[in-house]
Amino acid sequence: MDIYGNYVEDGALTDARSNEHSKGPGQEKLGFSAESELRCIAERSSKSTNNSVNNQDAARHQAAFVAKNKLAQAAAEVIL
Repeated sequence: MDIYGNYVEDGALTDARSNEHSKGPGQEKLGFSAESELRCIAERSSKSTNNSVNNQDAARHQAAFVAKNKLAQAAAEVIL
C-alpha cells in the first residue's frame, strides 16, 4: 500500500476503495437495486402521508359542516 491508501499489485496501483476482486457476479447492481427499492419505499411513504393529511383536512371540513348544520337546526327549532 502506498502513502495514499492505494494498493500496489505487481507494480501497478489500484484504488483501495474499489476492490474489484472481492465482488461476485451481479453485485455491482445490488447497490443500485437496493437504492431504487429504498427510493420506492420513501415515495410510497410520502404519498401515504400526503393522503393522510388530505383525508384529515377533508374530515375536518366535513365535521365543521355537520356541526354548523346541527347548530343551525337547533337555532331554527328554538325560534319556532
